Amino acid sequence: MTSAEFVPDVMVSDNAGSTSATYAPQGPGDGARYFAVRTHVVNDGQKSVDLTCSSPITNVLIDDRGRKFDPLDGLYKIQGNPYCNDAVQPGFEADMTYVYRVPSSATITSWSFADAADPTSFSRPGTIVQVD
Repeated sequence: MTSAEFVPDVMVSDNAGSTSATYAPQGPGDGARYFAVRTHVVNDGQKSVDLTCSSPITNVLIDDRGRKFDPLDGLYKIQGNPYCNDAVQPGFEADMTYVYRVPSSATITSWSFADAADPTSFSRPGTIVQVD
């Protein structure tokens, strides 16, 4: 994780990946806020990973009440993220931003992630990073 913070909106495009893609701010809606977790992913595995459409990294955002929030759908639409099916090949790296929509009153405490290809990842909590 390179940073984690509340953001007022997210720049998204319905035609992300296209040479004519244009991005516009999208707000979280009434009673909600966006929380962005920015990461730098290094693929040191044996095969490619599609960070936005195949979800090789399971992750949740956790608040002080223990509630677990899933990332937004369509992460490939977020400006700066890899496009859908734009696989990160072994030995390469990519920046990836996970965005979560949470209630305005939520106090975020941590972020948890795990390798979805690891069959034991579903029976343990994953790596938990405290959010300041």
